[in-house]
Amino acid sequence: MTYDFVVDSMLGKTAKWLRVLGYSVYYDANSEDDSLISLARKHSAKLITKDRKLYYKALEEGVKAILVTGVSNREILKELRDELNIRLSINIDETRCPKCNGLLYKTSKEQVKDMVPRRVWENYDIFFVCNKCGAVYWMGKHFKSMKKILDSIRGD
Repeated sequence: MTYDFVVDSMLGKTAKWLRVLGYSVYYDANSEDDSLISLARKHSAKLITKDRKLYYKALEEGVKAILVTGVSNREILKELRDELNIRLSINIDETRCPKCNGLLYKTSKEQVKDMVPRRVWENYDIFFVCNKCGAVYWMGKHFKSMKKILDSIRGD
């Protein structure tokens, strides 16, 4: 697997959003700075951090790094859009598992009958499963909320 981004431990929520946007993201809250830099170099990935020390160390070692200063995830996503030109729209064919970075594949409603709450199964027809961890997703309220947030950021 190749990564687009390596994200430090302070940015777990951002890592999840980037994965939903279709980017391959390495995130492990327990990773040491040196291993993050090494991984970013190995994958020619951009290191995203809130840690100034890590940022400057990465630059010194020739790794492309982005120092984000936003407090909210919305602010951080805007910074990444401005700095890296990331797309702020969800393409369901490219979306990754926010938990593990695995690829999602569309599956039939019958395949997930015993994997989701009954009410979800009754109210939704389109489901996705992570090829890595097996998590099941559907386009419910959380998806609609994320889409609305991304639409508003793009409008700024």
